[in-house]
Amino acid sequence: MLCGLLEDKLGASMIQVGDDGDEYFGFGSNLIGRLSGREAATLMCSCDLLISVDNCYVDLAAAVQTPAVVLLGSIDPSLRMHSDVAVAFLHLLLLKAMLRPGRES
Repeated sequence: MLCGLLEDKLGASMIQVGDDGDEYFGFGSNLIGRLSGREAATLMCSCDLLISVDNCYVDLAAAVQTPAVVLLGSIDPSLRMHSDVAVAFLHLLLLKAMLRPGRES
């Protein structure tokens, strides 16, 4: 549902990456199981945002300074991310979205 909303309402270009055997959700380009770590890092450098469960792609996004929205499961998020960092990150995302060219007032 989120992928469809981002594509339909915001015109986002979706690219799904993952390991062999991961499920393709039917949105955007399917690169599941097709990229090496180096290729995934190169791709991540050109992305505006990563939306992912907590996996190696989140760490990769951090390494190349690509913002990420991390979907955490049943583990308390405070055990994985310091609250000040999370708040600062969300403010940065909101600011970037507000300053994006072509955004209506």
